Parts: sequence; C-alpha cells; structure tokens
Amino acid sequence: MCAYIYESIQHDSENRIKLFTASIDYSGFHWHYDYEFILVLKGSLEIVENANKLLLNAGDFVLINSQVVHALRQTQEENLCLFLQISEKMFSDLRSGFFYFYMNSQDEERAPRNGYIHYRRTLARAGYESLLTRPNRYRISACVYTLLADLIDFSVYDVYQKAALNSFGDVDLFMKIIEYLQENCCRQTVLEDVRKELGIGEKTLYRFMKKYTGKSPKQFVLEHRINIAANMLRSTTCSIPYIAAQCGFNAENTFYRVFRQETGITPGDYQKRSMERSLDLNVKGYLPYHFDEARQLLKKYSNEV
Repeated sequence: MCAYIYESIQHDSENRIKLFTASIDYSGFHWHYDYEFILVLKGSLEIVENANKLLLNAGDFVLINSQVVHALRQTQEENLCLFLQISEKMFSDLRSGFFYFYMNSQDEERAPRNGYIHYRRTLARAGYESLLTRPNRYRISACVYTLLADLIDFSVYDVYQKAALNSFGDVDLFMKIIEYLQENCCRQTVLEDVRKELGIGEKTLYRFMKKYTGKSPKQFVLEHRINIAANMLRSTTCSIPYIAAQCGFNAENTFYRVFRQETGITPGDYQKRSMERSLDLNVKGYLPYHFDEARQLLKKYSNEV
C-alpha cells in the first residue's frame, strides 16, 4: 500500500463505521479521527504505534485510538485481517471528553473485566455479517453498539479533555517531518533538506523520529525506500538496477543487502514471487484475498465460547 499522512475515512451511509476484510502489505505512518479495531484472522501483522512495536498473530486484535499515529506492515508470512473503523462521534454521544482505550489482546494486565474473547467474537460476527450475500445492517449495527457499550462498561480507559491532546506530543511537527521524508525519501540529501525545510536541528529531527517511530531518521528513510522498491518490483517490469537507482541507492549491492535485511529475500526472488502471484490471480480470477477463507475464519471466531 502507498503510504499517506492523514486518512480520510468514508463511512457506511447507515452507520458511522467502515468494516472490511483485507490482506495488508504496508501502510506508512498515518492517522485518522476514527477508532480502529484490527483483528488478525490469518498470518501476522506488525503495528508501530508511536515508538512501540507490536506483533499481532492470528486471533490477536488491537484497538488503535483516535488521532494516534501508526503504521502497519506485513511480516514474511501473508496475512488476512478484519478492520472496523468507528467514527469518534460515536463515542462523543456517550460521554464528553476524549476516550483513550487500553485494548490489546496481548496485554493481560489491562484485560477488560469481561475478557478478550467476547470482543473478538463480536468483531468476528460483524465481519461475518458483512460478507454475506445480503448483509443485515441491523445485525452489524448491533455488534458495533455492543462493542461500544462493553468498552465503556468493562474495558480500561482514560478520559481526557480535548485540550489534553497536546500532551501527547507535537504531532503537527512530526507529521510534517514524516510527510516530507516520505515524499522525498529517494533524494540523497533528504535528511539535510528536511531540516532546512522545517527549520529544525539534527538532534530535534532525531528526537522526534525516535520518539514516535522508534527509528532513527536514516533507518526510516531506508525502510521507506525499500517499500517503494518493493512496490515497483510488484507492479512494473523495470530492471532491478533501475529500481535501485530510482529509490536512492547509489550502489546495487547496498540495495540488495538492505532489501534482504528488510524483507528476508533478495529483490530478484521478490520480483519472481510477485509475478507468479499476479499470474495466478489473473488465471484463476482470485481476489487479493480468498473470500471463502475469510468467511470461514470469521465464522470460526464468531462461534468461539
């Protein structure tokens, strides 16, 4: 996926939600006003929230809070995930102030009083209903409102006034840094240029990047270059030396080394796998994920006790 900064979410016309199932490759650092549940149905998914890195495996789920900067990344195994994005206005109807939930199925210390299984089951039921030939929006709405009620009644959370959001850090400056680095990462002088563009020093740049991403500016740029290269390897027939040069790598051997370090395979093997997968999709008419498999996995989690 191509990375972007602010995600404007189009909700269902009947509800203030967006519910969908998808396989995720990469989503750069971004934010949105919605609260977002992510349930991993298959494989694994890496989530970076501020400087915290979280690996979700099949059956794990997490709630990303409103306005939290985060990124998603596929591991070496393919994934299949359910996403439920809920407008912040749904929570403003419940109580004044800003909710910050601690909802992470791997965190037993802050487990909700009614347990994690209930939330996974409810999420899966909503997802399963959405994949039916004729989805029942009333059943989906019932699942969503059940989640909201249980979050308020049983989960661990803090309530802040809107002004308290500033205490989370200077997100505005961070987003400007990220936007500039993402748009200009293939330039050799990008780290010098971003400091000049935003009028910040080297230490300030380093501090913001480490605080919110857990990476140094150089590490972030290299990672984003690799993501662009991977996209070119998947979607074009350009040669590997050409792609390496276009992505800001002066030496081809450096590109090979960094690419393998980030993905676990060489650029050549990655390109070959992508071509084989593309051919398979075209011949068999598959969607980016197997619809029946998604429905069966959602049915399994929705029936657990």
